[in-house]
Amino acid sequence: MEWRKVSFQKIRIMKLLSSTLYVAIIFLIASCSFSTSDYEIKSVKASPEFALPLAVGSLSMQDILNQTDSTYVRVYPDGLVYLGYEDTLITQNVLDLIGLPDLSTLNRSLNFPAATYPPSNVDIVSTTSTSTVDMGMAPEKLTEIAFKAGRLNYATNLVPNSGLQYAVRIRIPQFTNAAGNAFQQTVTGAGFVLLNGYTFKSTTVGTANTFTLEVTLIIKLHNNTYTVAPATNVNVSISMSGLNFKYVRGFFADQTANPDEQTLDIGTIGDFLEEGTVSFAVTGNPKPKIELNVTNEFGVPLEVTYSIFEARKAGSSIPILINPTSPVTINSPAVLGQSALTTVNITNINQVINFKPSQFFYRVSGRINKNLTSGNNFMADTSKMSVRMKVELPLYGKATNIMLDDTLDLDLGDLKESEIESAGLKAVIENQLPLDAVIQLNLLDADQKDIGSLISAAQSNIIKGSIVTAAGELQTAGKFDELI
Repeated sequence: MEWRKVSFQKIRIMKLLSSTLYVAIIFLIASCSFSTSDYEIKSVKASPEFALPLAVGSLSMQDILNQTDSTYVRVYPDGLVYLGYEDTLITQNVLDLIGLPDLSTLNRSLNFPAATYPPSNVDIVSTTSTSTVDMGMAPEKLTEIAFKAGRLNYATNLVPNSGLQYAVRIRIPQFTNAAGNAFQQTVTGAGFVLLNGYTFKSTTVGTANTFTLEVTLIIKLHNNTYTVAPATNVNVSISMSGLNFKYVRGFFADQTANPDEQTLDIGTIGDFLEEGTVSFAVTGNPKPKIELNVTNEFGVPLEVTYSIFEARKAGSSIPILINPTSPVTINSPAVLGQSALTTVNITNINQVINFKPSQFFYRVSGRINKNLTSGNNFMADTSKMSVRMKVELPLYGKATNIMLDDTLDLDLGDLKESEIESAGLKAVIENQLPLDAVIQLNLLDADQKDIGSLISAAQSNIIKGSIVTAAGELQTAGKFDELI
């Protein structure tokens, strides 16, 4: 059976919703009362009737759901009502695999040519030192790094100090700014230069992770004559720290990330009803489904292995079976800034739902560039891999032991002097739900103690479920309109 096209509109009576099952019950009382004080009459019989409304209202499937689940009610385009849950299980990145280490101190010595230097009104370009520097990022082979943070630290020292003013020009051709100009700074003494806004690009095959460092001695303009002794040098120390990137390109090597194991509370699926039990059929269309949607923003071949994936509740657990099976190949985007989607389906869904888990528990590992020695990988500092769980439970199946109740005040004080001969319950019920039901009315005293039921057990099973078509559409509502 299934429930379709259910509306949810609140009304005042009995905490009930919608008009899918309408109940109206009237208490009819017949009494007899007479007096002969003024007339000599053989007999008089009067039969007044009192109609007291006991209950009126309606209920729908949303009343059957618990308060948390009712917020997840959805409707398919064809009108079939279902419960839809969606939540992020994990947001994982592999940035820790691609870290930019600090560049250790590089020491360079520039020979200051021995000579007597007369006054000069221009700077003089002198000795240059050129070397290739490896950034020490193995096993990665990075060919492009857009820096969003980092500092180039420097310190210079003239030994022995002749007093002649000098500077050092630091140039890195592979570091360029937005205008395409190479990094070039003329410095003296000690300090740092910010690298944010520069991009490292390897210009030659086989030069990943490396750049060219050019350090040049500049003899500054001067007004006096200076003599520089033989074996005079300018010692230059250069390092890099606090490096971070907007994006990187290159080959990230064959590496494995092992994030912490994860536990996700899913109590709403475990507690579907306020009271009662429910099971879901798997023969309907659409079928119940639980799927994991993996969104990947890393441009790198990625494989995820589930070492443990199970549904849990207090004291027990069951394994969760997936398709494709573990390890799962995750799709990758072709362009930086885009994402790729991979859907992983849970295949033992009926077992999982009927198990009524309160948690999902899993332990995974992610491996990039499996068995590869080269490739064109990329990722941004914002890149991530997120896994969202999506659950759809169409409302067809079997539900039993559902109970709904409410209490209302009933004042029979005006009937104290009447002699009640008979009483009846007039019930008018229309049921559009495919659920048979039993109704009972209990009377409570002023202390809320039960003093008796109004309907016998043989009379209480009066609400017949509706008849639906093979497609689940309402065909004939169950109706009851009689005096009990």
